[in-house]
Amino acid sequence: MTTMEIAAEHGVSRQSIHTYRRTGAFPQPVEEQGSTRVRFREDEVAAFFEANPKQPGKKRSSPPEQGEPVTTTVVDPRIRQLAEARQRVGHEAYGSTANWNSLKPDEQQLFLDEAASWLRAAVEAGLMPPAERPTDRHMAVYLDEEGLLYGEYDGDDILRLVWVSEQAQSKRELEERGAEFRLLGWSE
Repeated sequence: MTTMEIAAEHGVSRQSIHTYRRTGAFPQPVEEQGSTRVRFREDEVAAFFEANPKQPGKKRSSPPEQGEPVTTTVVDPRIRQLAEARQRVGHEAYGSTANWNSLKPDEQQLFLDEAASWLRAAVEAGLMPPAERPTDRHMAVYLDEEGLLYGEYDGDDILRLVWVSEQAQSKRELEERGAEFRLLGWSE
């Protein structure tokens, strides 16, 4: 199955599938003789969606029992990243070396709940993009760990976006004509 076939059959966006793949929980792609398209085994994909029903942005309704590992049904991996960073920054401020895995499950859940609320607010304020593709016409733009930008192109492919100085335009002039820009981050 291709990503587009998976999206159509299971009612999720291609962006969601890419998010699942980045978390490492999604089945691994299989190589098909003579094809460069990414494909997945239908039975493995079905098993994944059976074990992980579509529940965007939802978390567990009750906290886990003491000693039980925290598992959430959250699709957006940014929630856990934000929760772990918030916990680390908060503890570092007091000189603590406590790490995420040393927290009790109910403490982790508090950070996850807080992170989900902050992320939801950031998306609603337009400061962060939603995890789900807004429409089929929207193409994702990715920023890698080195600060390089990539744009979606033709299904599962992405293109590195490069600077062409001859095509540079004045940001100030564009803003004067009504363009709005959001800072994504910094690149070296």
